[in-house]
Amino acid sequence: MTRGESVYRYDLGPVLDLVRVPLEGGRFLHWLSVQDGRPGVVVIATDGSRVLLQKQWREAVGASVWQFPRGFGEAVAGTDALTDAARELQEETGIAGARLRVVGRVFPDPGILATEVVVVEALVALDGLQLSTGDVQERIEDFDVVSVAGLDSWIRDGQLVDGITLAALQVWRAGRSGPPAG
Repeated sequence: MTRGESVYRYDLGPVLDLVRVPLEGGRFLHWLSVQDGRPGVVVIATDGSRVLLQKQWREAVGASVWQFPRGFGEAVAGTDALTDAARELQEETGIAGARLRVVGRVFPDPGILATEVVVVEALVALDGLQLSTGDVQERIEDFDVVSVAGLDSWIRDGQLVDGITLAALQVWRAGRSGPPAG
């Protein structure tokens, strides 16, 4: 748990804590801690020139959103971002056995979320891929394989608007021209 006092906790996955810290003048600073502060992961499944996107219903915005597969860190001793990434990729797409590497990290909204998301590249063969949502209970509606160059038009046209996906894409693009961040 992060510093501060938990004023609300939801334990039925994902674990959410609303934390507050008193400030001068009787005011409070609030933020949300997810999964007791364990990092989440976002997975960029790629063959080098194309990436895999999934379309998923997101109740908070009342819309289906194109995004990279992602999820929360697990409360299992000894797991790390690569283990979490492999699990999320298999749960959300059915892809197993990808070569994985950490390319960086992002803090989606450090003003209100005490959450780090690790950006992981998964090298996969995207041709002829048979995708499935496996055991996941989330509402994944569709998949698409998009050229890396084509992503810019998806962004310009407002098709790709998910903040974590956009941040991860930038981290991944920056990492392709230099050594990976770890």
